[in-house]
Amino acid sequence: MSHTNKIELPSGAILPVLPLRDLVVFPHMIAPLFVGREKSINALKSVMEKDQRILLVTQKDPNVDDVTQTDLYSIGTIARILQLLRLQDGTIKALIEGQERARIIRFIPDEQCLKAHTQNLVESPSTDPHKLEVLRRTALNQFEQYIKLSNKLTPDILVLVSRIEDPHKFIDSIATHANFRITDKQHVLEISDLNARYEKVCALLEGVLDVMQAERRIRRRVKKQMEKAQR
Repeated sequence: MSHTNKIELPSGAILPVLPLRDLVVFPHMIAPLFVGREKSINALKSVMEKDQRILLVTQKDPNVDDVTQTDLYSIGTIARILQLLRLQDGTIKALIEGQERARIIRFIPDEQCLKAHTQNLVESPSTDPHKLEVLRRTALNQFEQYIKLSNKLTPDILVLVSRIEDPHKFIDSIATHANFRITDKQHVLEISDLNARYEKVCALLEGVLDVMQAERRIRRRVKKQMEKAQR
């Protein structure tokens, strides 16, 4: 299936940039963001005034407050703002929807907020439908095991993900829900080749499952030892 909802941006389009702490937003992902930094609030305001899109980019170090271009990854996600709500403490709650991967070409000097020339990251379709289908089944099976071992996700998530037909949205949804490290999620975001992205997510799921299964075995062993000690 073809990738839908693409935003056609001219090469070199200038967009406000919103730095994210401890979060990678993928296309199609809807998420609430709590924004308190002055430049980030200014970025949101400028977007709402001009009905623009915004570029969401993850910080390399979440502890940095005064973010400059060297503190950000070069690839992020263009998003639209669905809702803005100003909270009593002065922060803003923004509901955003990721739409398209984009690369930062260069930053634009601006005192009010971060801005950058952006360019759509062209996503390569799969050239081998059979291989993609095998990768899809593998990813879904691994994700099902992950949900069974995780206390944080419900089986409803598996049903929703399994119904996604678009291959890009499908694998991005798994990467969104799985508890990967931020650096790993960023790596997934940066992979434009579809088969390579599936392979990366499958490898990450395999690693996470190994750890979760090992932890489960240890808990069972400890439980048995405690039961023996109580007899």
